[in-house]
Amino acid sequence: MPLYSYTVREKDGKIKRGVKEGQNQTEVLASLQGSGLLVTQLIEVLGTTAEVSKPKKKTKLKLHKRVRLGDMILMARQLATLVGAGITLLRSIEMVLQQIESKNLRKAIEEIQEDIRSGKTFNSALARHPKIFSDFWINLIRMGEAGGHLPQTLDQLATFLEGQGLLQSKVISAMVYPMVLVGVSALVIVGFLVKIVPIFSQLFSSFGVELPPLTRIVIGASELFRRQILSVVLVGGAIFFLARSFLRTERGKRRWDRIKLSLPLLGEIFRKTAIANFARGLGTLIKSGVPILYSLEIIGKSSGNKVVEEILENVRKEVREGRPIADPLGEGEVFDSVVVQMVRIGEEIGELGNMLEKVGKFYESQVETLTTRLVTLIEPAAILVMGVIVGILVVSMYLPIFSISQLAEKSM
Repeated sequence: MPLYSYTVREKDGKIKRGVKEGQNQTEVLASLQGSGLLVTQLIEVLGTTAEVSKPKKKTKLKLHKRVRLGDMILMARQLATLVGAGITLLRSIEMVLQQIESKNLRKAIEEIQEDIRSGKTFNSALARHPKIFSDFWINLIRMGEAGGHLPQTLDQLATFLEGQGLLQSKVISAMVYPMVLVGVSALVIVGFLVKIVPIFSQLFSSFGVELPPLTRIVIGASELFRRQILSVVLVGGAIFFLARSFLRTERGKRRWDRIKLSLPLLGEIFRKTAIANFARGLGTLIKSGVPILYSLEIIGKSSGNKVVEEILENVRKEVREGRPIADPLGEGEVFDSVVVQMVRIGEEIGELGNMLEKVGKFYESQVETLTTRLVTLIEPAAILVMGVIVGILVVSMYLPIFSISQLAEKSM
């Protein structure tokens, strides 16, 4: 008789796989369902029962240490799906654990499992790992557990993180492309100065002719660079470490965040990204029932930008005194009139959470448009600049050759 490979879910939520003989697929399906099992997959297979039932070797995951946004998105989405399907939270966490590729996140999830088994709530278990799970996570889960709608809360969390991850990838792609072009251009120029120019310099010195000014400048730059290359590396390294140390201070973070917002083209992308994250995050918190003052505090601290954090802290103080959110929001340098007007309308009609989500989607589309435009503008500009620099270097090396050839023609 034909063999059928099946995947079923038992009453306690456990997944079970196996093979079963039957005259046809309908007969096997009826047999499994008659045993109280929920059939999720049923496929006819070839081979003997022993061959099909033989356990397959599990694919070993490539683990990394730090916790990436992708790991958090995977955890949130899988938990939302499993808990929403009626599987117990503890069992869902156990299943998600097998898919996580971050060592640190795995360790945290294992400890969360033990805490839940010992009687702790999910949000209190998460709160024991503040370096991994932000206040945003903890408060959403707390409201979901308190209101008895944890599956919906997990789904909201997963949707928010997926949107944040997509937005982050777009911004990173916009920044990486010009950095790669600049890096490649710098390597080409350095290679030319270190390897090519000295060869031409020796050749020209053997002829004993006077070199054009441009050629002398390039050869002088090459000799200076080769003699001082160690000093250049040391000074560059020192500047890098000093800058990194400064940027870790509160003053440094504030200064850098303000510079990022004032950059041409990129600054507008950073600003609109901050607005999108603010709107989507605050909208999610409000719709989950988190108090508005606490929501503003959470979003401010998780914004990743000191300028935005200071603006939202001022908004929170004004709201505490009775002002609507829209008024102090428009007093900052980040949020434009579109955001202010939509927030004001949302407050007036009592739909602030939904209105903020619409604002978030609108500005996400704006970020996508700006990143596409940035890449379109940078590519030809970078190629042009690189072409001009390399062209000047090449011409500087060939000018003396033209002079030598002319002298040779005259001597003949």
